[in-house]
Amino acid sequence: MLNCNKYINLLGSLFEYGVSLTCLSANINRFYNGALRFELTGPSILSPATGHYPFHTFHFIGVTGDLAAWQVSIMGVTFGSQLMPNVNEDGSVAGPDYRKHYCFFSCLNHKDQLLEEIINNG
Repeated sequence: MLNCNKYINLLGSLFEYGVSLTCLSANINRFYNGALRFELTGPSILSPATGHYPFHTFHFIGVTGDLAAWQVSIMGVTFGSQLMPNVNEDGSVAGPDYRKHYCFFSCLNHKDQLLEEIINNG
């Protein structure tokens, strides 16, 4: 991993500009309930200062078990599937969890939204 960020502390911001380049990364994690999490990342570029999601040439994340999910990014196009809670506006349970399939272009500036917000708004 190569990190070329210029760090500053101006109005609570940590970065002025910069880029992080990852050539290859892989990991496997086992959770207490026996579920496994796999991740494999090919070359990717991240710009922490702009709020853009990273540009991945290839990225795969998979989780096994009761909350099985997967996500694949190829040349910035991201698609996947995950289990979502079925809740009302007030946060009360509306029914059983459901599987949500999603797709978005990960290199756009999503205005500091979390992945869940992008999936739910998309």
